[in-house]
Amino acid sequence: MRTKDRINVALIQMQQVQCDIDQNISHLQSIIERESIDGVDLILLPEMWTTGFVTKMEDGLSDAYTRGLKTMRELSLRYGCAVYGSLLKLLDNGRLANAGVFVDVSEGIEEEYHKVHLFGPGGEAKFFEPGERRCLVDWRGWKIFLSICYDLRFPVWMRYSQEMPYDMLLCTANWPYPRQEAWKMLLRARAIDNQAYVLGCNRVGQGPKTLIYPGDSVIAGPKGDLLHEIVNDEERVMRVTLDKSELSSFREVFPVLQDADPFELL
Repeated sequence: MRTKDRINVALIQMQQVQCDIDQNISHLQSIIERESIDGVDLILLPEMWTTGFVTKMEDGLSDAYTRGLKTMRELSLRYGCAVYGSLLKLLDNGRLANAGVFVDVSEGIEEEYHKVHLFGPGGEAKFFEPGERRCLVDWRGWKIFLSICYDLRFPVWMRYSQEMPYDMLLCTANWPYPRQEAWKMLLRARAIDNQAYVLGCNRVGQGPKTLIYPGDSVIAGPKGDLLHEIVNDEERVMRVTLDKSELSSFREVFPVLQDADPFELL
């Protein structure tokens, strides 16, 4: 496996057409053709990017997972990069999963994480099967923690530890406008908690019913500093270079993680 201390990441903050796989795939491809992403090592997409957030397997959505994964593999192969985003997946038991997929074809990596924390106020547990494990990806010398949207509110679960050490946390989301300030604060808080890079990619535009998605995608540094953000609800590709040596140096001179309370998740 190749290792890289400096990596170029791209967050694609995009609109999604509800329940239209064809249009969402085509739209993503047009954004990538329009923007310069050559030289990118990692692409981060919004949550359920092929369908928008849905709680039912509507007509025409049964292949949302397979077609989305095929597109992600093609992007990974074409640009020699990793891609992470979540997809609607139908399980063998007839229930749904919110499946985060991290794929890097050239490295032979394909990891799947199912969203653990289902959004109670939205009744997600009626429709979705919760995931049962945390997921850590070892990629090009970086350890990456995968998360989806509501997971961000549970700091103990995503806490850095000897069993779960990571350099970067990825959060793919459909986070609506009424809670946008919480979104931005939580991303920075998780960066501070774990002295890690935290990347949050949100969608923009009109969702089902009255839901509006503000974007506000963020890349936070290990001090909780904003390395980059999209401060409006426009479609944009946000690029930044992350340096692992800077992360390691900060952890060495300010080693707060070694003073953390010892406990285990059961």
